[in-house]
Amino acid sequence: MLAVFSSPATSYRWARLYENANQTVFIDAHVQFFNHIGGVYKNVVYDNMRNVVSRFITKRKKVLNDELIKLSIFYGFTPVVTNPYRGNEKGHVENSVKTIRSKAFTTKYTFESLNEAQAHLEIVLEKMNEQTNIQEEQQYLKPVIDTYEYCTYQKLRVSKYSFIQLDNNFYSVPEYLVYKIVTVKKYLNFISILHANTEVCRHTIKTGFGEYSLDINHYLKTLIQKPGALPNSAALDSIPKLKRVYQMYYEGRERTFLSHLLTYKDFELDKLIAELIRLGKDDNTVKVISHNRAVDAARIQLQAHSKLHMKEGMNK
Repeated sequence: MLAVFSSPATSYRWARLYENANQTVFIDAHVQFFNHIGGVYKNVVYDNMRNVVSRFITKRKKVLNDELIKLSIFYGFTPVVTNPYRGNEKGHVENSVKTIRSKAFTTKYTFESLNEAQAHLEIVLEKMNEQTNIQEEQQYLKPVIDTYEYCTYQKLRVSKYSFIQLDNNFYSVPEYLVYKIVTVKKYLNFISILHANTEVCRHTIKTGFGEYSLDINHYLKTLIQKPGALPNSAALDSIPKLKRVYQMYYEGRERTFLSHLLTYKDFELDKLIAELIRLGKDDNTVKVISHNRAVDAARIQLQAHSKLHMKEGMNK
C-alpha cells in the first residue's frame, strides 16, 4: 500500500510503502509525515476511506473514525472529508499518487524487500521535490510537540510452552509467566508484552502464518537444568549466529555456554556474539577439543575411504 501526503501550495510530495492499509498503518503514515515535514498543517483533506469515515448519516453528513479524531486532537489539525463523487475536491492528491507511482515504479518495479523499495521511493521523491518551496511553507506549520503513540491492546494467556499466540503466530515469553495473563501492546512493526504493568519482552511482528519468534533467554532456566537439550532446541535453532558460535566454541560445554548467556543476557545480539567468541577463544581447552574432533573426523573419513577401495580391489 502506498500512503501519500501532498501539499497543494508547493506540490511537495511525501510517500511511504506499507504491507497493508489497516488503522495502524493509517495512523503511522501521519506520524511519519509530520515528523518528516517538521510540522502540522491546519487542515488535512481526506477521501471517504474507511479509516476516516466510520459511517454516513446522509450523503454529506458523516461520523469520523474515533482514532482519527484522537489523532487530530493530539496534533491540532482539522480533518476535512471530501464529498462523494466530487473528483474536483481531491484531484491534487489523486494526481500526486499517479505521478509518484509512474515516476517511481514504472521502469523499476521488482525489489528484494519492502525496505529496498522504500529506499528507491525516497530517492525519487527527493528529485521530485527539488523545485518545491517547502521551506517557506514550513514556517507556517504548527510545531510537532511530541510523537503520537498508537497501538492496540490484548490480554492473552501464556501457554505451557511459554508462548502467546497472536494473529496465528507465536511469540516466546519468559518461562516464569507460564499460564499467566499478559498484556500485549501491538504496534506497527513490533509487539511489547507486559506483566504487572512492566514490559517483559519485545518481538518483531511475524507476518506469515504459524511462524515462531523465540528468545533463547526466555528458556535459560530450563536449559540450565537440562543442558543436554540445548543442541537440538528450537530456541538455539532460531538464532543461527548464536548456534554457529555454540558449535565452534562450546560443543560439549553446554553449561559454560548457558552460564555465559545468563551473565550477558542484556547484551545486544552482536555484542553478545563477540563476547562469546572472545571467551571461547580465551579457553585453551576449546582449541584442543576442536582440534581433536577435527582430527578424529578426518581419520574416520580416511578409514571409510580405505575400506571402500579395499572392497573394490577384492571385487576386480
